[in-house]
Amino acid sequence: MATVQLQSLTLTRSSTLPSLTSPPIPVTARRNSAALPRYSGLRLRATVGTVFSTCAASRTAPRGGRIACEAQETAVEEDEIIAIMFAFRICLVLDLAFDCYLFVSLLLLCLEELTLKFVSLNIAVTAITDANWQSLVLESETPVLVEFWAPWCGPCRMIHPIIDELAKEYVGKLKCYKLNTDESPSTASRYGIRSIPTVIIFKNGEKKDTVIGAVPKTTLTSSIEKFL
Repeated sequence: MATVQLQSLTLTRSSTLPSLTSPPIPVTARRNSAALPRYSGLRLRATVGTVFSTCAASRTAPRGGRIACEAQETAVEEDEIIAIMFAFRICLVLDLAFDCYLFVSLLLLCLEELTLKFVSLNIAVTAITDANWQSLVLESETPVLVEFWAPWCGPCRMIHPIIDELAKEYVGKLKCYKLNTDESPSTASRYGIRSIPTVIIFKNGEKKDTVIGAVPKTTLTSSIEKFL
């Protein structure tokens, strides 16, 4: 009986062993479950790493793409700015050159006018004689006006200021001279001067027109304009 009891006890113990050993099953299960999370953890880690690298790659690629695009846009913008600045400089240079051209042109015109005024103010009707008649009158390339006069002639003194004005107004277009008939009678006789003042206009060495007497300025101007 004792043996039987022992056996039963043993059996009981053996029967209780599964109950005692049954908890480790969950432990192993826990170990397995712990192992599964580790495996899953590795998978998760691998996945996270993959996702991370993918994200990094995806972030890097657009960022690199963005930089390239921005660099290209920046390059285009810089090229456009350089072109605009270059065109602006060309415009400034052309504008400055045009302004300089206008300034020089106006300056030359002013100088020309001042020169003409200065010459006209200081010009004096030159007296000619028989000696220089050929070179100054007959060989002149421009028309020539000659006033025949004498110091004792009253009307001659009246026409002298008019001849002086005409010499200033037609400077460069007409040459004006005075010939004293008392000092150069040969030339006066050659052209048949019988009364003074007498004005004769010559062109290309030829006698073109004759005006006798102390006539108004308009009469002399009309005669001059016909041969200019």
